[in-house]
Order: sequence, then structure tokens, then C-alpha cells
Amino acid sequence: MVLGNDSVLRTSGDLVMSFTLLNDPSVTTGNQITRRINMWDRSSVQIGGDWIINSNRNDSKNYLSLMIDDSEGSPDEVNFQVDGNVVSAGASTLIFTTNNKSFTVGGSMNLNGSQWNILRDNSRSDTFIRSVGGISGTARLNITKEGWVTAGSRTVNLVFTNGGAFDLATSFATQENNDDKLNITMTASDARNGRQALRFDSIGSPYWCNGVQVYDANINNVEISSGRLDLGMHGGMKGANLSLYGYSGNAADAVFSAAGLSSGQEIGRVQFDSMTFYEGTIVFDLGEVESDFIQINGGVSKSSTGAQIVFDINISKDDLQIYLDTLGAETLEWNLMSFKTDDSDFDLADIILKTQAGIDGELSFLADDSSGFTTVQLSLGVVPEPALAAAILGALALSLAAWRRRK
Repeated sequence: MVLGNDSVLRTSGDLVMSFTLLNDPSVTTGNQITRRINMWDRSSVQIGGDWIINSNRNDSKNYLSLMIDDSEGSPDEVNFQVDGNVVSAGASTLIFTTNNKSFTVGGSMNLNGSQWNILRDNSRSDTFIRSVGGISGTARLNITKEGWVTAGSRTVNLVFTNGGAFDLATSFATQENNDDKLNITMTASDARNGRQALRFDSIGSPYWCNGVQVYDANINNVEISSGRLDLGMHGGMKGANLSLYGYSGNAADAVFSAAGLSSGQEIGRVQFDSMTFYEGTIVFDLGEVESDFIQINGGVSKSSTGAQIVFDINISKDDLQIYLDTLGAETLEWNLMSFKTDDSDFDLADIILKTQAGIDGELSFLADDSSGFTTVQLSLGVVPEPALAAAILGALALSLAAWRRRK
């Protein structure tokens, strides 16, 4: 499909596209069959409802690629917008490719296990926007660039505008030595209900996408300004900078938490080269032994002298009591975070510790001069119930009275 100069494709409701591959028994090797939506100067697509993509592989060895491309003419004036949801309702072998400057989804996306090649061979050294109101299910994310592409480093900003909660099991891959960057921004339309979980697992063995072989890759900057982002990383992944830049005056409106790689798995570990903050909350999920952990390879800095961050500790009093009783201890300790000491503008006064009712907590900065890193350690204990506290005080009073009589 081609949209010429100044042309507009607009639907008041859903747009349904259906593709069926030819099952040719003589074909012994699978090939990629690409269907394009080519957009020229000042053209636009405005889908008023959902965009439903039905792809039927029909037992063919081939597989389908559907690509939006605006690489001709004046791409900054091209617009592709879906007001509703984007749903891949067919085979999980679909490669959905957005090779255009801007792609906006007002609702959510569910690609049913397919690949989202978020940028392909666009030859502009530019910043590309992918704005979506949430992604659920499973999908593999890729950025590809074939050898003939003359563009230098390209940046894709994946912006989440969630009004509800979504959970995506995913991966991120590029070809080797690719200098393109993927930024992730959480700017929810509803700060208290907008939530996105991204669980980045390893791809395992390299695979082919749009003519290039791709491998596990790192993400770039992650920023949370509104809503909550739960991020899971496999052991070989890291990000560049983690930033919490809430602006509402309420730290609960910009929330980050590490997560596991499986749906429902709360405890996870993430790694970044640096961290900055102005206002926001980090939720730390705790188990009996394990806990969320944020590894910062460089420094942690605040963007202004008055900046503060909340550490919200997610463990109930009942669970903590069970752990304490099992170990016969009065307190338990967890390591929450590490950062490079000399590169940081960060101290205990910058943290507001929040625990659940009935729990008493204390944070410590443990500096290791040999490694040059500081570890943030948390100690938790249970606050005695009022009746128990009264009994303890009573026993102390009786003991004191008996001691005085003996004197």
C-alpha cells in the first residue's frame, strides 16, 4: 500500500488487515515475505479504532513481515496514529516493522509472540518515537540496520503513556557492533494506575530479522516521570542511565522497581552505568534471602540540592515475623543497591525510608575502600504489639522493684 504526497487514510472504527501465505510444497527453504505501507511527503494514517493484523501462515515455510516505511520525501511531516489497540491476531512468526519517524498507539499493543522490529533500515541519523499506551503478552524487540545503511547512531525513544497495568515478556536484540540506542521512558497518562512491566530475557541463540542476524543487546537510558515501571534484566544486560524525574510533588507518582523475568516474579536485579534522581520512589521487594538489587557501575547523583527519593520496602509484618522466627533473630539485613563512592552525590539524608505497618527499618551506607563502591544495606525488625510492649515494660518494672528491695 502506498500513500502519496498529502494523502490521508482515516478510519472512524477498526482497521482489519488479513494476510494468508501461499503454501507451495515445492518451497523447501523459508523466506521472508514483506508487505509495506509506504508513506510519502505529508501523508498520514489515522485509525480511529483498533488495528487488527490477521496473519495466516497456512503451513507455509515462509513468514510474513509487515512494514511501515516513510523513508521517502519529508518524513517529519508523516504521521501514523492508532487511537485504539494494535493486535496481532495470527501467527507468532510475524515481523512487525516500524521504519518510520513516529508511530503512536493510544491504546495498547499485543503482538502475540511476534517480533517488533522497532527500527529497520531508515538511513537518517535521527531520533525515532514509538509511543504506546502499554504492551502485553510476549514479543521480541529488535533494531536492525543492514550494511548499506549510511546512517550513524540512531536513537529510538520507546515512550509508555499507560493508563492501566500491562506486562510484557520480551527481549532486545541488534546485530553485532550496532551503535543504535533504545531509550525507555515511562510517562503514564494516569500516574497512580499506569504501570508497565518489561521483562528482558536473553534471546539465547542468535536469529535472523529483516536480513540481518541479531544478538542480545543493552538498552540505553531509562526515565520515569509518571507512573510505574517494573524492569527485569537477564544477567548479561545493562542500561546506561536510570533516572527518576517525578514532577507532581508526590514521590508515589514516579515509581521504579526491579522485577524478575517471569510474569508474577517480583524480585529481580538490574544494572546501570549511572543513576540520577529528582523525585520518585524505588520499590524493593524482599524475600527471606533474596531481594531486589540495583547495581550502579558509576555514580548516583541528585539533580538539585533538595532532591529526595523514597525507598518503599515491600514485605509484610507477618512475613518478616516468620523469617525472624525461623532464624531465631531479632533483625534481618538485605543489600539493596551499590554505587561508585567517589562519583556519587548521594547520602542517607537523600533517602526517605518507607516500611509497612509494624516494621521498624534502618538504612546504612557500607563503603568498601578496596573496591571503591558503597553498598546500601537495609535492616528490618518487627515493632512489638502494644500488649506485648506493655508486658515487657511490666516485667522490667517488676524486676526493677525486686532489685530495689534486695538493696
